[in-house]
Amino acid sequence: MAKTCSGAKVSAATMLESIEHLQSVWPYSVEVLVFPYEHPSTNYDEKNCEDFDKDYTKTGRKIYMMELAILNGPNTHPMFKFLKDVMGVEDLSLDTTQYFVMSPDVDAFEYHYGKSLLDMKDVLREKVKELDPSDEL
Repeated sequence: MAKTCSGAKVSAATMLESIEHLQSVWPYSVEVLVFPYEHPSTNYDEKNCEDFDKDYTKTGRKIYMMELAILNGPNTHPMFKFLKDVMGVEDLSLDTTQYFVMSPDVDAFEYHYGKSLLDMKDVLREKVKELDPSDEL
């Protein structure tokens, strides 16, 4: 999730509430980790990002808010370094949404980009069915 600041089309609160809603559909089958990052085209020193900071650190969330991550370059977060190594890519595009769906044993994952949360709900529905065919959600 790109760090947002004042003037963004969608607030951080709205995005995080939508992600929490997605996770709430399968509260015992799906865990969500959000890795916020600073988009390289944004000058964060000139922006007011107080709302993001407040929503990012809000306690009691049902999703996991991870540390601010670097997704590309020499200081890439270890999780994204691993994922990019497995995928055989140098850099992730930061101009579109990105989701990684991992199996419970982290022995398989899928990369989804350019999808909405509604699209991801459909993807997760299929994945949960594979894990538990009796789940009718």
